Amino acid sequence: MHRDSKSKDNFVHKVINHFADDHRQVFFFSDVSHLLKTTRNCLANSYAHKKSRQLWCNGSPLSWQPIMELYEKNKGQISPAGGGLFKVKLKYEHVHLNLEKHELKKYCYPYRTANDDRLKWLAVDFIGYLDNWNKSVMERDGFSEEEKKKMFT
Repeated sequence: MHRDSKSKDNFVHKVINHFADDHRQVFFFSDVSHLLKTTRNCLANSYAHKKSRQLWCNGSPLSWQPIMELYEKNKGQISPAGGGLFKVKLKYEHVHLNLEKHELKKYCYPYRTANDDRLKWLAVDFIGYLDNWNKSVMERDGFSEEEKKKMFT
């Protein structure tokens, strides 16, 4: 799914497959869970882990490091079973990303209709946030295009 460069309002969901004899269409689709995971992974690699990103948004750097530090500082007060001072189910794996195990969430289920609420959230809220973030990076002075690419997902 991408936007038509001529129109900011319309998403392009399909294109003609020029390699098919009958010019069938190829359909694009994305699911919210994978877009969120990609965003999370970009943040996790911003100044941490692989250090392949230096994300920046609204005048401030974005880093995974404070999340790791907060977890380490408070892990004695966090119980994986939801007890302790903080009643959250936060585990080591949530902060120190180990992608071997994943739970299936309701957001992973296939889309059945174009009116699915997940698509509305994706098109309006999440894509809108990413558009604003990208704009703030592109308007940042004193950085090359290559440096700006590392400041955005």
